[in-house]
Amino acid sequence: QAPVLTVTQLITEARRDLFYEPSFYDPPPAGVLAGTASDGAGVASLRIRIYTPDGQVQFEEVTPQDGAWSWLPVFTIDSPLGRYNFFVEAIDNNGNLRGSGPYALDVLRPISIGSLTLSNPAVTEGDGSWRSVSVTATFAGIIGDGFVVDYDTVAGNATPDSDYRGGSGTLVFDRQTFTHTLTFDIKGDRVVEVDETFSITLGAPSEPLVTVEPGGVVTILNDETAIFTVEDASVLERNSGSVTVRFAGKLDSRVQDGFELAFTTVDGTATVADGDYLARSGTASFSGNPGTRQIVTVTVLGDRLVEPDEMFSLVVDNISHPYVIVEGNPATATIRNDDRGR
Repeated sequence: QAPVLTVTQLITEARRDLFYEPSFYDPPPAGVLAGTASDGAGVASLRIRIYTPDGQVQFEEVTPQDGAWSWLPVFTIDSPLGRYNFFVEAIDNNGNLRGSGPYALDVLRPISIGSLTLSNPAVTEGDGSWRSVSVTATFAGIIGDGFVVDYDTVAGNATPDSDYRGGSGTLVFDRQTFTHTLTFDIKGDRVVEVDETFSITLGAPSEPLVTVEPGGVVTILNDETAIFTVEDASVLERNSGSVTVRFAGKLDSRVQDGFELAFTTVDGTATVADGDYLARSGTASFSGNPGTRQIVTVTVLGDRLVEPDEMFSLVVDNISHPYVIVEGNPATATIRNDDRGR
């Protein structure tokens, strides 16, 4: 009586790789043959006859483990791609042969599974010369036959050819190359401006199981500042009616795209409650050109009281530009008394 073969689990597709990696398979295989081969006579030996895609015939002996027989094929980078056919041959102690098969297994090219990330560097722009900044593209995962991915630069609030030199190309990842360094030129200037950015974007990798993570933002750090000095003011109060006091600020350097600020009056010896002036608060916008510009005018109310000069303040805050520094804050308005005792 010939041995009875029971094949309990088969796979029909695998990926060739330098090493056996179960995560390459879907579903993960237990083996082409995983089961029992036995009868009353006992199994003396079991081997696998393999017909390869390039027409070769190979044999592999199977060794039992704890009375069970199992076998799993292993492929190398040199294994031919295509369909393999397997026949299981069991011989009992009496020399009887029982064959089972064929079992087909399609060996496909190795695939790459993993993710691509781009670094997010920052560079100080400098005062006029060109300098470079590097972005690193890194693959993490398993590389099969390798893959390619295109890259390009996209402007943010940085201007191409003025603030930076962009570029595009193709990155090739293989078993020897897991990272690429992309270098871009940055142009410095002496303009007070906000930090500027541009991005490197990746297209769709040639391997569909390689994902692209967010990243690749280059920040050009401004290294210039402007001083905005809030100036004190004064006015003669008059005996009746009202007069205005003018608060102004002086900007020492050009600020690209201008800026805004918030202001509010604060009581000192002059108070709103005593009818010395009318409270003001709000925002003021500036074009960014250097020089002296008005912030706000405040109404001062006249009276006939003989009193010392009085003061109130203007507080400036919430500057919209990170590189505009405010000095002379708060500024003081002096209401000069014009009444005399008799």
